[in-house]
Amino acid sequence: MTAKAIPPKAKAFKPLPLTFELSQNYPSPFNPNTTIKIGLPELSEVRLEIYNILGQKIYTLIHKNIVADYYLKVWEGKISTVRRQPRVYIFTFYR
Repeated sequence: MTAKAIPPKAKAFKPLPLTFELSQNYPSPFNPNTTIKIGLPELSEVRLEIYNILGQKIYTLIHKNIVADYYLKVWEGKISTVRRQPRVYIFTFYR
């Protein structure tokens, strides 16, 4: 799974982020999937992880070096192709 950069046309008026950003996910976690936006001001090793309400890590969405830009990552609420997770979760963003 790779993070997708926002298409250049959609952000033509927006400069690169000045700080590291983790935006509010949308739509709400009660939908079948949710989108997470991150902003990186520089090349960084990024880990975007999902934890359940008990603090147990259930999934890693991103763990790699990524160049400076804004990125959107969609999570379908699954940790495998079969099982959906409960809809209460915590995103963490490490750099």
